[in-house]
Amino acid sequence: MRRKTPRPPLRVAESADQTAGGPSTGDRTADHPSAGDPDAGAAHPADQTAGGPSTGDRTADHPSASDPDAGAAHPAYPLLHADAVRLLLGHDTQDPQQELLRLDLLQHLAAHPDAMARSGPPTHFTASCFVLDATLERVLLTYHRKAHEWLQLGGHLEVSDLSVRAGAAREAREESGLDHLRVTPLPVHLDRHRLAPSFGRCEEHLDIRYAALAPDGARPRVSAESLDVQWWPVNTLPEGTRDELTGPVNLARLALSSLPGQGRLG
Repeated sequence: MRRKTPRPPLRVAESADQTAGGPSTGDRTADHPSAGDPDAGAAHPADQTAGGPSTGDRTADHPSASDPDAGAAHPAYPLLHADAVRLLLGHDTQDPQQELLRLDLLQHLAAHPDAMARSGPPTHFTASCFVLDATLERVLLTYHRKAHEWLQLGGHLEVSDLSVRAGAAREAREESGLDHLRVTPLPVHLDRHRLAPSFGRCEEHLDIRYAALAPDGARPRVSAESLDVQWWPVNTLPEGTRDELTGPVNLARLALSSLPGQGRLG
């Protein structure tokens, strides 16, 4: 069960360097350095750029995009299910715990054809994104209204998402207010976590996590799902979730440093 923590002030800080000693806690979805073959994870046309049209801009092509709770029977979810299977089958990790989790998530997909939908089983999939600034020295975290924790950007998949990666990119754009994010072709981390009662019928989230690079000088905005968004230095993460965020953030930095045109980490 995720613990509750005091809510922060309603504001957007351009840098948590000013407030790193302030509100602290961590990750609810909230989820391998793999910026390898872009075709392996970004073959879908919706994945050409994470900074492209927002979800609202795609509703003309996807009439049901205005209804994120269209139901697990919607034809979009089998496609997302197949995409998740493909991603997990190809997910390469040297971490024994991540490997066990990869197999666990594949078993859940095999047992639950509707596992990609919020209206599916109480344990279902989500997609999230660790957004870092152009220097790879700060990560953008959101203080979630339901979880009351600092966590990466992410949430449920919707029928307008043409792939899991597209869903992670959409969530990152919606929750940060930032366009033109460069999202890694492949996931960088997997996570399974239980949820607080405030999440209603959702009991567990099985999170497929990507990384994204924000443009230089990006200025985030608070979304309807958040109480606050802040840039946090990667070496001064929120105290309450530092242990669980540090590993995925480091994997995200490594994957982003391998993107074409991006400088390597020192």
